[in-house]
Amino acid sequence: MRCVRRSDPDELSSLTYAEVAKLDSFKINAGDEQGVLTGNRLDEVNSFDLNGIRFVPAKLARRDQEDELHLSVATPASAGSLQPDEKLTAKVDLKDGRVLDLQTTVAQPRPKVELISKSVQPSPTRFPVHLANQNELPLDGVMSFVVKAEIPEIFSRTERIEVANDDSSLHVLLSASDGDLLLQNSDTALAVLNPLKSFGPAAFGPLRFRTVEDKEGGQGDWQPLAMLVRVPSLKEVRCQDSPDRQCKLNGSDLFLIDSVASDPQFNHTVSVPIGFVESTLSVPRPNGTLLYIRLRDDPSTHRYSHTACTSRRLLVGHSVLPESPAIERRRIGNGQVLCPYRAFKWSQGLDQSHAVKEKMRSCWNSRTISARFCPRS
Repeated sequence: MRCVRRSDPDELSSLTYAEVAKLDSFKINAGDEQGVLTGNRLDEVNSFDLNGIRFVPAKLARRDQEDELHLSVATPASAGSLQPDEKLTAKVDLKDGRVLDLQTTVAQPRPKVELISKSVQPSPTRFPVHLANQNELPLDGVMSFVVKAEIPEIFSRTERIEVANDDSSLHVLLSASDGDLLLQNSDTALAVLNPLKSFGPAAFGPLRFRTVEDKEGGQGDWQPLAMLVRVPSLKEVRCQDSPDRQCKLNGSDLFLIDSVASDPQFNHTVSVPIGFVESTLSVPRPNGTLLYIRLRDDPSTHRYSHTACTSRRLLVGHSVLPESPAIERRRIGNGQVLCPYRAFKWSQGLDQSHAVKEKMRSCWNSRTISARFCPRS
């Protein structure tokens, strides 16, 4: 400021503030340790005090033309003092030192359930790929899981179970009206999830669930449910006579496999390259009747039980039927049939045991022959 007839100006200091934050509402349910503050310029919020409970900023997001600031309790044990329908005045501390008041009403507790048990029914058409992780759910399988009500202590007829992935790009609501949520009694419900029907053929990744009510309590907290994985369709393994040559694994969607090994430690392994679209894959020669695979959707090790066709032997279960002149053979079309007898271990061939020969002969001469057919390789 300059005074008339004076050459030296007077200086006045002043304190300026940024545009003040606009507070719309704060939503918190009784028993929660986190609430959501809505408004604008919420990046200016330093802390939040509600009835002596201090909250600190956790995550700021922008939605529907306004800010959403997630606030977490600084001392979790203190959150239990908030009571449903309690009307309080919150003190909002801004970074520039100003303090704003906001009227707040504590909402009803969120619905809460406990996961009691779950089971997975694989597709009946699936060739036996044994998933090593009990938490995995094949895309074409069906999961049944049982939940028990905790808050409130009984299920309402309109209560639903929501299942979704981490970003909720995949989600489905299971309800009694749709037939996929069945009340076993007043506080226990059985939910049935068909992921292929609900999410489509491209779905994979972690799944979570929560209970959803139409009343004020709204939505419960997310809980982990399962790891959704896509499993290739594996048909057969063909091996040549030479023990130093790899075998051929035939099937579809083999690009879903990350790697294949002949041992659980993956010492002898073959990796499936990115972009692989063939229906036949070279794999290590099995040590017995098991191959081990790792899926791209989950790196856990899985067992693939198979029957390998070779030009001179047939792998049945965990036993090897060796070539022997004592075994009668019949040709059917372009292949050959062996009549298996599993009561003996075939470690040294069949010539040494007369009893085995008699069992084989009896099996072969019977009108109904239970044999495995192995086409010529």
